[in-house]
Amino acid sequence: MYEETRKYYERTGKYPIEHHDAEVVDAVYERITEADIWVSYGEVAKHYHGVRTKITRRIRRAFCRSWVMIV
Repeated sequence: MYEETRKYYERTGKYPIEHHDAEVVDAVYERITEADIWVSYGEVAKHYHGVRTKITRRIRRAFCRSWVMIV
């Protein structure tokens, strides 16, 4: 979930919010099904909504540190 959210942020420059969550959840669900793991889409979406804030903070800290190192 972190990787897909980070990719979304790098591509758009924004964090996914309510109506864009589906794009990230779809990408995560694709990776899960490619690994032949069966989890319902609703469970993946529910879990993502629960950890979205933590993931956003983690991305913010990572990009802030990399920006400080460049300067």
